[in-house]
Amino acid sequence: MPKPPRSRYPADPHPWREPWEHGVRLDRLSIVVLAQQHNPSILNPDFLTRNRIADDAWECVQQICIGGLARVQYSCGITVVSQPDRIVFEQEFRPARLDECVVARMVSRYVRIVPHVVYTAIGTNPFASVQFEDQATAEAFVGDRLLRDANARAYGGSVPSAAVTLRWIYEGGLQWQVQLGATPGGGGGPGRLLRAEGNAHRLGATPGGGGGPEWLLRIEGNAHRDLSDRAHPDRLGAIRRVSGRWETDVAVFRSLVGTTLMEL
Repeated sequence: MPKPPRSRYPADPHPWREPWEHGVRLDRLSIVVLAQQHNPSILNPDFLTRNRIADDAWECVQQICIGGLARVQYSCGITVVSQPDRIVFEQEFRPARLDECVVARMVSRYVRIVPHVVYTAIGTNPFASVQFEDQATAEAFVGDRLLRDANARAYGGSVPSAAVTLRWIYEGGLQWQVQLGATPGGGGGPGRLLRAEGNAHRLGATPGGGGGPEWLLRIEGNAHRDLSDRAHPDRLGAIRRVSGRWETDVAVFRSLVGTTLMEL
């Protein structure tokens, strides 16, 4: 199968600090670094604070180390998860503000402290949501507006390659991917919506967690950058550069969601 044409990555989208249109709100951001033979057992609160990856003033509320999984969670909304094939840094933006984002700095510091691991890729993953008045409105949005001609969702010269999995491919190995699916979440709803299978990066409409009538459209983005063709020292530098441009990735996500999903 021939490869899709490469497109130029959009430059300087709308500033991420401005209020988002269409009621879209950014809930959290995770930066994921894929790796080979990564050792999760080194992850603990003492390791993170001793190496100045985490702030020593943060309160650790959960620490888990079971088999190939280690997890450290702080009361300020920061979570670090380590597995043999990845390290994940995630931050919730409520009540924290976007200008208080620290996960990019944590990623950069981590790869400086653990430089011997073979890192193979890095992904920036914004998580956003849109509130709807009721289930019918949420279902209508997914069914009537999102599952339409892919050409209508072209962005930066790139047309998504599938009707359910929307994928934008750009120069330099960068991909943006959004998957569609509407599933009832923690609110205990009836579960009658369309479901997307087999991928953690999905978009779904779910009842809000408060048990009330609020329905949320969950939007999860993934900007993936492959590093496997780079020499090892170049990979470390690329991780620091990519994590440092998280604001641009979030701004592109905002523009992508607004122009290709919400304005159709």
